Amino acid sequence: MRLELAGFSYFIVIPGLGESNVYLTPNVDPAAAAAVEDTEFHSDLGDGVKLWVGNREGRPFFMTVEIGEWVTLVHVDWDAPPGTDFLLSLADQMRGEASTRGLALSDFDIDVFGTSLHDPDSEDSVQLWVGQCLRERVPGSEAIEHPDRGETIRKSGYASWCEPHHDLEVTVSGAQSFVDLVVETLTLTRRSSVLDESGWRRLPHDEAVFGGVGDQLVAAVAAGPYAVVAVGYECSSEGPRAVSWVSTDGRSWSRNEQVVVEAEMEDVAWFDAGDVFVAVGHQVSDGAIWTSPDGISWTRTALIPFNNPGGGVDIHSVTDTGQALVAAGMEWYGEGESIPAVWTSIDGDAWTRAELDQSGIDEATENGLVDVVGYEDDLFAVGFSWVGNITPEPRLWASIDGALWRPIDLREEDILGSILNAIAVSDDGTLVIVGESDAEHVDSRAWVSKDLGQTWSRVEVERGNVGIADLKDIGHTDLGWVAVGSDGTTRHEHGELIAAVWHKQDSGPWTRISPRDQQFQPQESAGAAGMTAVTSLDGVIIAGGFDGTDCDASTEASMEYMRCDLDAAFWIWSLTP
Repeated sequence: MRLELAGFSYFIVIPGLGESNVYLTPNVDPAAAAAVEDTEFHSDLGDGVKLWVGNREGRPFFMTVEIGEWVTLVHVDWDAPPGTDFLLSLADQMRGEASTRGLALSDFDIDVFGTSLHDPDSEDSVQLWVGQCLRERVPGSEAIEHPDRGETIRKSGYASWCEPHHDLEVTVSGAQSFVDLVVETLTLTRRSSVLDESGWRRLPHDEAVFGGVGDQLVAAVAAGPYAVVAVGYECSSEGPRAVSWVSTDGRSWSRNEQVVVEAEMEDVAWFDAGDVFVAVGHQVSDGAIWTSPDGISWTRTALIPFNNPGGGVDIHSVTDTGQALVAAGMEWYGEGESIPAVWTSIDGDAWTRAELDQSGIDEATENGLVDVVGYEDDLFAVGFSWVGNITPEPRLWASIDGALWRPIDLREEDILGSILNAIAVSDDGTLVIVGESDAEHVDSRAWVSKDLGQTWSRVEVERGNVGIADLKDIGHTDLGWVAVGSDGTTRHEHGELIAAVWHKQDSGPWTRISPRDQQFQPQESAGAAGMTAVTSLDGVIIAGGFDGTDCDASTEASMEYMRCDLDAAFWIWSLTP
């Protein structure tokens, strides 16, 4: 049976308005809803908020708030409509994420949740209500012991029971066959507004998948419409080899048999126009680009050669802007001498070198780009310069077409001396950069910009331990910002390093997920674990990284996890197993 969600209904207490009902219905014309409620249009408050007034007893007026394809109907028991400012403030609280799979409205204290479920094949439907467990009998019902639900109140077309794990009462009414189906199959989960440790788990280690010859490093992970792909490389005495892993849901992974010798894959992205995954990195001394329709079979489509003999190219990042692919990295001349570089492509096969303003770049030192991101027509790339090969200087470039790039001055006291590892953007254009405080990886750091990179402010990121701390990657998901990395010390009681996750709702502070949870610690007490990449798919957060054993405990506190025997590792966050 295929189910479609036909609507939501909440019973809530709105501060300043008292008890009220909130109904949410997809793809409904507010005017049609007003006709059903016997109300007339009163005023347009702007930003998708309209007010309707009627004479129906107990329903003096209601307000509609548009959330994407959904319309929120807020019924208010009030003698007269309150002020516009108050209603707009209320509407702001109603903003959220809505789809046919669920709804997130984090600012309301919800007492009762009601849902209409519809089977489009049989046209059957039921009403499902979830609220405080009261256990009130309805006329004509009887109590029946159910093997999974416990005591269940049943009558024709009706069932009610209390969920023991959630302290909630579930009531379902409608077509009898549909009610029976819901009783037998319904699963309730609490949607958390914070990615706490209870939803995280590390996937079991499988040596055939996550192990191999030498060290296995996950550099990046990306979700496409058909699969999740992770790329990286293995290091051994035979030199580096590019490797990749693929999963349909982030929970079960397979390692691809295809490897590329003398190569490293450093980033991967889904290219929508080409219907392929695109991976970038280098092979021997040339920048290399590979594509794959399924994440399993890879084809090298382009080599980005260096123009001068004796030099090379390394591509660190790639993104799909919706109009083109943009790759960022560096061209190097010799040891410790390089310049940042950007390339663009409309098909993934032919690539063009962009013009990047090199003002202030000393070609006698190491310079490069590590990550690139796009928002509408704007592009941003973060990187580094080494001043005298001693002090790192963060760098940021911006472009409106991908062809010409201009530097943005980051010479602020709280940014200078920091290493920038990744940049991400939210749907409203907010940019966040994550990294470390200095070359010794002493402190995790993050900066935010709300004006497309023109000004930046340091944000406080909670530390879990004293010693090493770094943020390696960040992404914006349906549940807010998620940043990953590692922290700890060589003398830490749980090992040299532990994996670390930070979370931030769009309107809240940054929160460090509890480091005490076993899921984040290395498998061995003297080991090292860390996350290096993060993405999301259908409400599941997926992080890739490493888990090291046989670490050199004599190493001073620094990011020397390369002194361990490393295997690939993956973590997921989900409310369901």
